[in-house]
Amino acid sequence: MRIAAGPFLAAAGVQTDKTAESLTEFFNELNGILKPVPATELARAKNYVALRFPSGFEATSDISRRLEDVLVYKLPDDYFSKYVQNIQAVTGADVQRVAQKYIAPDRFAVMVVGDRKAIEPGIRALNLGTVKELTVDEVFGG
Repeated sequence: MRIAAGPFLAAAGVQTDKTAESLTEFFNELNGILKPVPATELARAKNYVALRFPSGFEATSDISRRLEDVLVYKLPDDYFSKYVQNIQAVTGADVQRVAQKYIAPDRFAVMVVGDRKAIEPGIRALNLGTVKELTVDEVFGG
């Protein structure tokens, strides 16, 4: 949760010789998010979120963090008491609507760190867009 928009991040450590294939798989998944979600997958996801919800209130420190969330994000007083009910009410159409609003793979910036000589040809072959090379000094302002 945050008050304003923030970054969307997907990351993985992969074998150098599998970098291009990994990028292809990332984009397959990110484009797949935009498609209708199967009912069984949605049910599993909702159950996962609902069943792990109580663990966020096990310790006093957990409860204080939830209270902090209420204050910082100006959540309604019944936010946590209705949380599971609200999760269970999410529909496939809701998921698709939100995904299409916020997930735009054609606008993503992709950052790859590795042995340039080994990974660059495969990355360029994917034709994801303009490739910009940065040195460590350029990244960290050295």
